[in-house]
Amino acid sequence: MSGQEIEVLRHLTKGRSIKEVAAEMDVSWHTVRTYLRRIYAKLKVRNSREAVVRFLGQRGPL
Repeated sequence: MSGQEIEVLRHLTKGRSIKEVAAEMDVSWHTVRTYLRRIYAKLKVRNSREAVVRFLGQRGPL
């Protein structure tokens, strides 16, 4: 997983919205959506909640 994808997941674990993540990362929300689609495919999940659960299960607490 790319550094940007991991950063998106870290923001999501803090309960941030896509628009908030975009602002924090200084990218458009469309870019964040692209990262999320890639994350979903890599983790074989269907939404951000499942992605966060899978990510934390693989990496442990942040």
